[in-house]
Amino acid sequence: MTAYSQRPLLGATLLLAAYYVLLALNGQRLGFHTPEALFLSEKSLIIWQGVGDKVAVLGLTFPVVPFFVSLPFCALFPLAGPVIASSLGMALLFFLILDDQRRLTMPLLVQVGTALSFVAHPGLLFSATSGQGTYTVLLFGYLFFRSLLTYYQSNTTYHVSMASLFLLGLVFSEVDFSWLCLFLLPLVLFISLQSLSLRGEDTLSRLGLAFNNVSLRRKLINKSLALVILLFMLPLASLFIFSLLNSVYAGDPQYFLDNPYANASVVTSQLFRQQFANYTADLVQTDTSVLISIRRLLYAPLILLSLLSVRGRSYQLLTLLSPLLLVEFLHVKDPSVPTQIEFYQIFLVLGWAGLTVIPVPRLRAVNGLAFTLLLVQIGVSGFRLLNSSYPIERSFLRDVLVLNPSRQPEARDDDSLIQFVRQLPETTRILTDDATAYSFIARTERVRPFLLAYQQSYLSAYDNPAPFVQYILAHNTANDPQAQFSMTNTRYVDAIQRRTGRRLSLVMKSPDWSIYALTPNRTVAASLVAK
Repeated sequence: MTAYSQRPLLGATLLLAAYYVLLALNGQRLGFHTPEALFLSEKSLIIWQGVGDKVAVLGLTFPVVPFFVSLPFCALFPLAGPVIASSLGMALLFFLILDDQRRLTMPLLVQVGTALSFVAHPGLLFSATSGQGTYTVLLFGYLFFRSLLTYYQSNTTYHVSMASLFLLGLVFSEVDFSWLCLFLLPLVLFISLQSLSLRGEDTLSRLGLAFNNVSLRRKLINKSLALVILLFMLPLASLFIFSLLNSVYAGDPQYFLDNPYANASVVTSQLFRQQFANYTADLVQTDTSVLISIRRLLYAPLILLSLLSVRGRSYQLLTLLSPLLLVEFLHVKDPSVPTQIEFYQIFLVLGWAGLTVIPVPRLRAVNGLAFTLLLVQIGVSGFRLLNSSYPIERSFLRDVLVLNPSRQPEARDDDSLIQFVRQLPETTRILTDDATAYSFIARTERVRPFLLAYQQSYLSAYDNPAPFVQYILAHNTANDPQAQFSMTNTRYVDAIQRRTGRRLSLVMKSPDWSIYALTPNRTVAASLVAK
């Protein structure tokens, strides 16, 4: 495709990016913030404004790719940085998919359906405007599967090398995709067997011929080993080295997975596990069946066209089925945590990547069906969001997609506390635990007043706050279940008053947060001691 012919697509991409940014900023104006976006904003604020040793924050925050993509945008727009990054990332995905479709001369109706999906599909709009790392999963997921399918057609190892790079980005966007290597291992054998060009009616007969001949067996093993190294060595070795870095700097190779200071999903996952164990009424668990692949196919029925077109080609079929095996495995591995949105949306881009293996004449014969399936995907996505296990996804349709410029933001309970912190002098220090307070800190757009866990004096201030801070931001345990994971909750305030004999004055309070001021040393009232 010439540069001139790409200009309309570039223009459409820029318009789509502007549409995403406006939609995201309107959502923030109305008070819509996803936990991961606030987490990335707070970590970026530490890098750009914080005082202390920031190496661990910079090097161990996970997911890595969304964090580093958001980092430069947060330097200029601390709160809006992650949503700007996600908007631009989804616009780039739109450009790549439409560019492939135009280069392959796919039917116009398919291209229109694809463009309409990026404009109106609720799941894709959530990925573009939420600031979560879902957009990097979709981007690298499409590039990875597209490279593999292209390799099958060209048999050029360059595409395998690129697929390895894209798999690296996919793993460092969502670590559970590292299990995809397990389900792609048989694929390597099928690819190597196909390259030997053996005669045989089916795969098993060709496999028997290869293993019964010493020369062919050696070639098959060498090719399989070379493909394994070329495809899987880079992402798995990088993940191993990253675990070693976590072990060196944090003393735990699983720090980036299990510690709330490094990963925003830790607290949410722990809450779901508690609810699952206790069978509480608040748990909305949509993936109750072990056979959950049907739900994914209903969410992304376009992939059915690709599956039908590659029947009889085992290596291409296995490539398209591997994500289905992955989500089944993850659900059995930990049924207490509901499936995240990226494990639904990956099948959307897999469907678009699968269209590239369908011969264009055959695709023209079913372009009406393809367009219908694209429209069905839009409707099913809205239904899935309304029934999601995650409250932030359920609120997206109400708070963001209902675009009403005249609608005014509702007053939030924490607004007065946030304004109070913004107006404090630069020399003021506030002790808090950003394992859960990252959402509050990000909305203040100031990190300098806070004494946080990454700073060397944090533990000393936690034991004896008076010499280090003037205020304590406490998480209220009575109202927010996340407060149980905070070191500075209201139980800590009571304990510090008993231990130090220092009265803490309540300055301001909301349902989730309380700000206490340290007053001159005096004996705690007998009623407080008697608690």
